[in-house]
Amino acid sequence: MKAWFKRMGGVSALVVGGVLSGCGHGITGLGLVTGHRLECDAASNVCGLSNTQQYSFAIQGHGTCGTIGVNWGDGFSQNRAGDFAATTSRTWIGMDHRYSRPSAGQMIHSWPGPKQVHAYSVANCVGEARFPFHLMHATKQSDGSIRHNAAFILAMGAKLGKPCNSLPDMVDLRIGSRVIIDELPSNSDMNFGCLFNGCINGPEGNAGPVSGAFPFPTMRRHSLVLRVVNPVAGQVQLVQGQAQRTEFVVNANGPLEFCVNDDALGDNTGGWGLAIQVDETAAR
Repeated sequence: MKAWFKRMGGVSALVVGGVLSGCGHGITGLGLVTGHRLECDAASNVCGLSNTQQYSFAIQGHGTCGTIGVNWGDGFSQNRAGDFAATTSRTWIGMDHRYSRPSAGQMIHSWPGPKQVHAYSVANCVGEARFPFHLMHATKQSDGSIRHNAAFILAMGAKLGKPCNSLPDMVDLRIGSRVIIDELPSNSDMNFGCLFNGCINGPEGNAGPVSGAFPFPTMRRHSLVLRVVNPVAGQVQLVQGQAQRTEFVVNANGPLEFCVNDDALGDNTGGWGLAIQVDETAAR
């Protein structure tokens, strides 16, 4: 089953995982409870689950399990008793999850992109099941409506007070996640203030000289640099921005920072349009 869904009006039964044969108890499948609708991105025709809504999942199985674990695909896990035989249906157990959570007075959202829910045995159970999906990013429009995008759309302006900035309402990245950043088509890039407009660049920057006055002397001049910092573990990951698409696997837990490799930020104009997805199916 693909990790995202093409355009659909709703979903009544999305169940994945193998069926166990010859077992007295265990997990046989996993899916959304009937009634949830998918949210779709009109531009990309990708559909999935919203990062602002609560979803009810059905762990399918039979018999009596000791403890079932569920990895929600966003860095959070949950355990619960797995007595299928004690439920009204005798075939499934329901659990709820929301891909955003309050923290310090604001909502923190998971990055959009491919995810998967994983149900598995913690104790005295057998079997497992996975539910792949695409998490969509919800944004409120000027008319009050909600639009869902398959990627987080970032307008990275040139007027920055510091070389690196993060998005405080987005969750930290996890090791093993794959970050995919596409440059959006536009009529202009970032103008770095050179004489006669001699350095208007995309995220890949240019091959000009880079001195110690630049925040990242080992990276390309006037370019996008992605940074992930884990101060507790003393880890720093730097990734060079590329033309059209930048893709990398995270090796340090921490917030995703968007940096401009420039020795004089004050004279910059224009900006970059970026579409960010985070594939967490292999994250840990």
